Amino acid sequence: MPFGRLFLTASLILLALFSAAPPAQAQTPDLPQRRVVKIDILGEAGFPAGAVFAGTCIGGLSGLAYDPDRQFYYALSDDRSEHQPARFYTLTIDLAGGACAGLAAYIGSGKSYLFVSQGDGGRVAQLELSDNGAGRVTASLIRALALPNLNQPGEEALPAGGLVVDRELGFLYVALADGSAILKYQFGPDGGEPPSLVGLFRHERLRPNLEGLALYYGPTGAGYLIASSRGDSSYALFERAGDNAYLGSFAIAANGPIDPASAPGGAGLVNVNLGPTYPFGLMVVRDGANDPAYLAAAGGKLQNSHTNFKFVPWPNIANAFPQPPLIDPDGYNPRH
Repeated sequence: MPFGRLFLTASLILLALFSAAPPAQAQTPDLPQRRVVKIDILGEAGFPAGAVFAGTCIGGLSGLAYDPDRQFYYALSDDRSEHQPARFYTLTIDLAGGACAGLAAYIGSGKSYLFVSQGDGGRVAQLELSDNGAGRVTASLIRALALPNLNQPGEEALPAGGLVVDRELGFLYVALADGSAILKYQFGPDGGEPPSLVGLFRHERLRPNLEGLALYYGPTGAGYLIASSRGDSSYALFERAGDNAYLGSFAIAANGPIDPASAPGGAGLVNVNLGPTYPFGLMVVRDGANDPAYLAAAGGKLQNSHTNFKFVPWPNIANAFPQPPLIDPDGYNPRH
């Protein structure tokens, strides 16, 4: 069954910069206090490959800017004129309904769909995206899935820690935040039939909280599923095909002045050539406890509120395994 592929994903990030860092020659003893940076990830929004809006095909996202006065996001879509010349879009995002834990998009039977996990409950909504005729995208609820509570059957499950859609094989993976399991649903391409739970897998290396899932696409169904565990700052690697066999776990270590990735909040992964620095693919992870630590009160405790993102060449991860997983920048093209 044919499935569209995700082409562009935009993470919604609330970024508060209390002041700009001074030039290197003007550094003062109180510099760490003046460089406080706080990033809260509210969620992410994805546009599946081939999505059409106002008669245009949404292409690669080349830039994104926010206008606080009009409360609009301005997006530049430029795919080297593969579909149309460069085009600008205005976006609005409604966060009044509460936060979400994860989003995953796909195209089926010419329509655009979105899975959204509830930020404070054990449900996943399936939405259909469409043009409302007034220059904006609207979402219609198809159904809501109630996630199982594997530790206390019959009780509401804990929130999902992350979602990812296998757009080629037709699977939705849902990580339970409590670390009890990763759920595997099969869904139809047109949203007609409700997704069916076809498997779940547990492993001792899945630790609470499970914060994110990512896929490495290879040719003819090959590739990997990666789950980030906040509890021990590790990433578990599973086969994408078959019964998703566990292959091993890894951590993002320090590299010279760059500190390790701790308390990960999610990850993104792509196999393609991204230039001379990342010619064989890239994994981007969120470091939830970056150094130096900036302490802030949260939940009645002092916690490190300093976060950032770490960029890791995929071969650095693959070659750390005794039997390295696939490194194939040509096996999958996310632009088609």
